Amino acid sequence: MADNEKQRLGSVGLALSGGGFSGAGAATGFACAIDLLMENHSITDLAYYSGISAGALISSFLAAGISPLDMVHGTYNPDFPDFRPFRKFDLYRPNWQELRTSLRRLRRRTWHRTSGWFRRHKPGNIEKGADLLPSGILSNESLKSVVERNLEHRGKLAFADLSCHLRVVFYDLLAAERIVAGNGPGEIATIPIAEAVAASAAIPGVFTPRRIQWEGRPLLGVDGGSGGASIDISDGDRLNVLFVYNHMGYTARNMAGHIGALGILDLSRQLLSNQSNIQEIANYIDAHPARHVWYYECPSTKLAGMLSYAAMLTQARETFELTRAWLSKNIDYFGLVLEENGITINPAFSEITFDDIVEKGRLLKGNELSI
Repeated sequence: MADNEKQRLGSVGLALSGGGFSGAGAATGFACAIDLLMENHSITDLAYYSGISAGALISSFLAAGISPLDMVHGTYNPDFPDFRPFRKFDLYRPNWQELRTSLRRLRRRTWHRTSGWFRRHKPGNIEKGADLLPSGILSNESLKSVVERNLEHRGKLAFADLSCHLRVVFYDLLAAERIVAGNGPGEIATIPIAEAVAASAAIPGVFTPRRIQWEGRPLLGVDGGSGGASIDISDGDRLNVLFVYNHMGYTARNMAGHIGALGILDLSRQLLSNQSNIQEIANYIDAHPARHVWYYECPSTKLAGMLSYAAMLTQARETFELTRAWLSKNIDYFGLVLEENGITINPAFSEITFDDIVEKGRLLKGNELSI
């Protein structure tokens, strides 16, 4: 056990939703604001972290003791040794293996259809067309490697290495079953954290599903938000305070006159997911009326770009500023509740800017109290 294990905030937790690349940036900005609000603790000192998809990515870093301030600082300062940020190639790495296989199949099929051999034999596999498409356009192997590298740097590759509770949710397509990887009761702790995170972030049709062997059973893991809700707080019964971030993605203002079918489908998906998230929170509040659940949803007003690297950076900045304003507006209430749970408020909180984080990272906190 670490010497500063006593600093773990056993009654405070964090739940982060999915939202693609922009969701990861927004979750980082949100975490930065919460971290800077605390004077005598860090957001890496919490007892409970839960994440789905992009939220699983950021939650895993926080659970391993990686400060969100370092995530931002490392992204803008490539020489920073304590955090390996995501680069464009990590997120846009083509699924070359399956794409090459699909091209070979297409070439072979085209030749068969124009030859006398096809007319004589008509084999069943030539008639099928679905196998021409890869399981995902992009590979998330590089994403997994970045997560693995950062966790290994802190000796936290396995759920058993953590001194806090981390939940990572994904779906197994083979069994149409929701999988919860984590170190809590009834959760699967034998899947490596980076593998579970890569599965949770595998957006169907975009990223290749993760093929995982678990106790002799094959799992085909995809985005944890595939089942509707992209927030998970079903095991936070012991918490007094829960910070929740929900990423909407984007709204369709000024789009009604020219939105197409694909845009309608995407907006419908986001609406369904958001309603599921709100219901998840409402159920938790109803079941725990004495708990403090602080739920924040970034009011995005433009295309955020779920698969945009640039949006990841801009959403981190915008969400930090919005969250800081939200916390500052309610600082008396937040301060009172947090003080009851052993947290004092940073008096300089409202004066810190995102550019300060880019420049200094965790040095803004003085002596960082991370586990």
